[in-house]
Amino acid sequence: MFRLAVLLALVGMIATLPAADPEPKKDKEPDSYLKVEAKGKLSTGIVAIGGETTGVMIATPGGSFEVELPRGSNADKLNGKTVKVYGTMIQRKGVTVRGVRTIIQASKLEVLD
Repeated sequence: MFRLAVLLALVGMIATLPAADPEPKKDKEPDSYLKVEAKGKLSTGIVAIGGETTGVMIATPGGSFEVELPRGSNADKLNGKTVKVYGTMIQRKGVTVRGVRTIIQASKLEVLD
């Protein structure tokens, strides 16, 4: 009798689960964003307390910013190169690092030298 009750409870739980969406929903464009183009010297191999870094920075006359490179970019070969980075600027709250981190999520990278 106990096994039957457990079996019925499991069947009831499975029946109430939402059906899997056959087509995954596309990411909705945010209400606001900031597109950027930055030209400067790229530095790789950057480390931070708690691993709170993308490991890549670009130094520009307007300041230095973390960069999330597109997939397939070989960051080690780009160290010290002058590049143009195109992408979206975002901010993330730090966990071990106080304040906010400004990051350029690169959609395109162009090596200039």
